[in-house]
Amino acid sequence: MAADNYEMASAILATMPVKQSLGAQINNTEASGVKSLDDFEKLPLEKQLAFKAAQPEAYAKLFA
Repeated sequence: MAADNYEMASAILATMPVKQSLGAQINNTEASGVKSLDDFEKLPLEKQLAFKAAQPEAYAKLFA
């Protein structure tokens, strides 16, 4: 019975998201150097697409 509980708990923990720092969640755009729409537009297209894919919320804020 204890082994079943352990296996169930392990399965649940495996599906949980990885813990991130609060600072990374609040404003990760500074790490990429993008603080405004002008900064974003200065990036080459490849980096713009990478920013959009990696940080969809920050990307949406640029155009809000």
